[in-house]
Amino acid sequence: MAGTGEATYAPQGVLTREQMAVILMSAYEVATGGHASAPAAHPFVDVDGSYAATRIAQLAGLGITAGCTPTLFCPHAPVTRGEMAVFMIRLYEAVAGESPVPAAPTFTDISGHFAEAEVNQLVGLGVTAGNGEATYGPDVATTREQMAVFVAAALATATAAE
Repeated sequence: MAGTGEATYAPQGVLTREQMAVILMSAYEVATGGHASAPAAHPFVDVDGSYAATRIAQLAGLGITAGCTPTLFCPHAPVTRGEMAVFMIRLYEAVAGESPVPAAPTFTDISGHFAEAEVNQLVGLGVTAGNGEATYGPDVATTREQMAVFVAAALATATAAE
């Protein structure tokens, strides 16, 4: 993971969707030893000029993202912990070639949330223990340091599953 400037990482900084695209594609390439090609036509109309446009297209091509709408990626929007769980499980599946087994529900704040299944899969992989006190915080913005921990843990388990 690159920093946010010369000799800075900004661990408490909120992770944006375009930053996440770069991180996930770099992790995918490290884990698989390969390079994902981008689709010929870019699927999202709001990423022209983004430094991450190619990485975003690659994520879409691998099925790791469908965007925030069918035609938008929302590159500058923050990534919530729920969204990050979905992205991490899709990355895991792309690398390991299988879906992880979910743990029994442990968090009181994810019941009925769109990312409930993925959060439980992350727990099953041992990737997350939540925010403490039986909560996960699915609608809280993901920080850069949290993303680093999640990517490292998910890739370790995905490459072990290969």
